[in-house]
Amino acid sequence: MSATGCEYHFELDNIVEDPLLCIRSYMPAGDSAVIRLNKTVPVTVIGKVDTTLVSPSYSLKCNGQEIKLDEIWSENGCLHIKTGGFHSGDRLEITATAEGMETASASTIVPEPLPDYSVETFQDEKDFSITKIHLTDMPEKGNYYGAAIEYYSVTEYEDGSPYREYGFVFVDFNDEELPLDYNGYYPYYIYRGNKDVVLWSEKDMTEGAYEIRMDFKRHPENYGYKRIERYIRVHLLRFSEEMYRTLYAEAATDNFLASLGFSSPSFTYNSIDNGTGYFGAYSYTCSDWIQERIWEK
Repeated sequence: MSATGCEYHFELDNIVEDPLLCIRSYMPAGDSAVIRLNKTVPVTVIGKVDTTLVSPSYSLKCNGQEIKLDEIWSENGCLHIKTGGFHSGDRLEITATAEGMETASASTIVPEPLPDYSVETFQDEKDFSITKIHLTDMPEKGNYYGAAIEYYSVTEYEDGSPYREYGFVFVDFNDEELPLDYNGYYPYYIYRGNKDVVLWSEKDMTEGAYEIRMDFKRHPENYGYKRIERYIRVHLLRFSEEMYRTLYAEAATDNFLASLGFSSPSFTYNSIDNGTGYFGAYSYTCSDWIQERIWEK
């Protein structure tokens, strides 16, 4: 009763009603990206004012040099700006403004690829499937990571017919270990493109390694199989601090504890000066396929 009986009221009367420019983009190493610009207004005037950008201007610099950009207007009055590809180590700086709004700005550095790493899998004492990612030669700062685990399995049935299955692994956590067990397994992750992306930083690692519990069945059902082979590979990301904190805020908002009143339901992170939104960068690499488990009869 005490956990669900707490409320906090706040007033919206004193909110400043000046619009802000919103900048949103994640810049990948080695690929193009889209920067979205739009006009934001306080919740107290939504539906009362026009949110179409008027006379926008913007500039994107890479290592101090102006970048040529292509723009596309969307139907809702937002501006989409398409960029070319950038390299790890590039410093990106964006400024943007529009009629009636201050100039907003942000910067980020495209991260270097992940340092040397290794991936192994095993079953823990509770028979959960674990992927362990070990990183070596980590730099002194800027250690923000993410991972999505892809799998495929090959089933050979007793009649000789094969069956193949593939996709991305869902992250597992045991509700029985939450929410009061400090040592309970609860990863922060976001759902993107039909896959869970787990987020972590250096402080979450033990001796340079991070473990992810996979939501696989511990023992396959007996549907007449003779042999099952399962393989995985890990899609690894390294984030700029701005991108990591933005994604971490999103993951914290999705935390089911918010619905119980144990955490904020509207935790956000803003990396834009004189505006709102996010501007970050990331690099990407992928491991080789490794054999995760075999069942035989």
